[in-house]
Amino acid sequence: MHKNPIARALAAITVGHAVVVENLTMVPLITKSAASGTPEYVVLDEALGSSAAEITEISDHGSIPELRFVNRGQHP
Repeated sequence: MHKNPIARALAAITVGHAVVVENLTMVPLITKSAASGTPEYVVLDEALGSSAAEITEISDHGSIPELRFVNRGQHP
């Protein structure tokens, strides 16, 4: 058994099948706990639709590479 919490968490991860859309490749990381039940997170579209999340400029002047994300929901 791993005593290190990071090693324990990494040992519980399975790499899923890659999904490619144009020049973006996404590879799901699946934990044993995720395979047995409902995920403990909310996807962005759902969070924005329920006003649990908000994305805005970081200031009135903005910044090209930066946005502010606020999660008001109960889940990540």
